[in-house]
Amino acid sequence: MLPVGAKAQTLENGTYKIPYEVKKSGESSTSIANDYFQKPAILIVSNQKMYLEITILKSHWTKEVTFDGNKETLVKTNKEKDMRTIQFPLKQISGKHKGTLAVYINEKVDGEDFLYDNRYEIDFVLDENKLAKQSNHVKEIKIIEKKQTKEQPMGWWVYVISAMVFFLIVAIVGKQIRGRKE
Repeated sequence: MLPVGAKAQTLENGTYKIPYEVKKSGESSTSIANDYFQKPAILIVSNQKMYLEITILKSHWTKEVTFDGNKETLVKTNKEKDMRTIQFPLKQISGKHKGTLAVYINEKVDGEDFLYDNRYEIDFVLDENKLAKQSNHVKEIKIIEKKQTKEQPMGWWVYVISAMVFFLIVAIVGKQIRGRKE
């Protein structure tokens, strides 16, 4: 067992198992969506950063999952078992983590035609009291982090101004050429 309130700075690099539950947003009751997530999740700690890896069951029904405002990053799929493993960056373990779940079903369910299309707000609740180290091995991180640089990327306005300068130069040169001919 690890200390309550564990943060990446206090956890060693490695892979941990962590139980979790999917709750109805803002409530203490379990969401029906909880049954479509494999337990436990995997917590990956690498260089004082944390990532959460979750496996979705009935993957073809679940079109998108977000966690703390981050879209899922695909780790792997298993079409035969209808499962998908995804990763999210994790800033802290404790507390509720806001998420969304987009579900689309258009098939026979229990022999009946079934059409369902909805997006839910959910809460992921990680049980940090049962966090258990699985291995010193750090699993592959699939999330590509944006590097913070001092340089700002060129905005669209740079291209517009460049085009305006180009057309201005062309107009001036064209006027000078016409003036010489007269």
